[in-house]
Parts: sequence; structure tokens; C-alpha cells
Amino acid sequence: MEALSTGTTDYSNKGYDVYVKDLVDGSFAIAIVNRAKTAQASITLSLHDLYMQSGCTYLCHDVWDKFDFDVTDSLETGKIAACETKVYVLKPKGDADHINEVNVDTSEVPAYDLLGRRTNNLKTIHIKNGKKRTRE
Repeated sequence: MEALSTGTTDYSNKGYDVYVKDLVDGSFAIAIVNRAKTAQASITLSLHDLYMQSGCTYLCHDVWDKFDFDVTDSLETGKIAACETKVYVLKPKGDADHINEVNVDTSEVPAYDLLGRRTNNLKTIHIKNGKKRTRE
């Protein structure tokens, strides 16, 4: 995930939006925006729906209220006031592999460089533990 994402679930019909972004150090930033003019009861978000591994424990930092707590499988926001945004940073605890290795097979796909020229000099991208590596 290289761009800001809304995860795998569309929450907009519930009156709030959820955004997730992977950070350089392997952490994830999550923002919950209450668009409604009324408060929302506690919102529970599945970490799996936000591209994180279920069963992995994360240290969750509440950016605005400045406190830390552990989460596993889901993030519970507590009450969100009307038009309020809550922002969290989740970092995996310990040596847990929070991102599975991803290998992209490019053998059957023509490749082009940044200038639009066809090339055979391909590099594959591997992601493990939030670190992106290229291999030829």
C-alpha cells in the first residue's frame, strides 16, 4: 500500500470515514473521521480490514490524547464527538511479522521503464516486516 487507503470496508454509509496509511518505519496511521452532526457510539474496526495481520498485537498510540495501549484483532475508538477526527499510530509489538511477504511474478508481463521504453531489466518488489526490497 503506497497511497492513503480506506481499507477493505466502506464505512461511509455509517456516517464516518476510515483512512489507513503505512508509515516508513512499518507502523500504520489510522484516522477515523465522524462526518455526522451527532456523536458516534464506540466504533470497532477489524485490523484485518485495515491490511494488518489478525492475531498480532500492536502498540496503539492515540495521537490527540497522547496515550498508548495494546490492540489485537480490532481497534475500539470509544465515543467520537460530532465532526471529530481520531488519529492512531499502530506499531507491531515484538518480532511479529505484521505484513506477510509479497512476491510479484513479472515473468509474463511486459515491463516498461519510466520513459515508456520496453525493458527486460526487471526488478521484483518484496515486502516483509514493512520493509520494501527490490531484487533482480
